[in-house]
Amino acid sequence: MNLIILFLISQTITASFSIYNSFLDFLGEPSLESDTVSLGSPEQERGYVKNCYANSTYNISWLPKDIDPHGSLLIFANYTNPARINKGEYKLDAKYGFIHISTKDTLKCEDDIPDIFPFHSCPIEKGKFMVVGAFTSKKMIRLKNFTGTFKLKISVENENGESLFCGTIETTVL
Repeated sequence: MNLIILFLISQTITASFSIYNSFLDFLGEPSLESDTVSLGSPEQERGYVKNCYANSTYNISWLPKDIDPHGSLLIFANYTNPARINKGEYKLDAKYGFIHISTKDTLKCEDDIPDIFPFHSCPIEKGKFMVVGAFTSKKMIRLKNFTGTFKLKISVENENGESLFCGTIETTVL
């Protein structure tokens, strides 16, 4: 029984990091296709990142809500940093079935931001970092072995403890 539980925990950890790495992959190489982006059909249900705080001003959503690993994901983003970014910490809480994984790590602007958004230099002053647009990701195949419902909470704070981002996501991988 203990071996089964350890196996399930290891699979959930792998799934959590696979989702996180997939998230970084499409942030790292987004293809802005403004002239070909379809906003989806009315019957498609959209997934949303739910803000942790009532005063959060970002809006992030995706189509389709349920992710098909063999398909693509259309991500809509509108975000402007609410505080200065130089360094800080990010936290990721992932729930998959009865398994709950938490991880946190430091965020260093000069190490992390230029890799994802090379047109920004550090530190980034309040209001100077914006992501607006629709991005298509076709790298969902990494999720093919992790079907089921995932609940994620992602939070990022700067070195002064000011929230840069906090959101929860619930999605199902088909």
